[in-house]
Amino acid sequence: MKFNDKDIITVTFCGSKKSLVHGCLFLLVLGIPEDKKVLFLLPVMVYYSFQLFYVSWLANKLARSVSDV
Repeated sequence: MKFNDKDIITVTFCGSKKSLVHGCLFLLVLGIPEDKKVLFLLPVMVYYSFQLFYVSWLANKLARSVSDV
């Protein structure tokens, strides 16, 4: 689609900020009992942490590739 570099970077990072919020809201929608919520929320929290680490690594990689050019 011939996006420029700034648009590609923006699209890459915009999805990583919403997963924890959406995961918490799904607990309310699904009607999970209070004592079982941790079983559903813990994997979402682990995935969110992984996203943050990956995005940080990717940002450093992109910054180096842009500075090399």
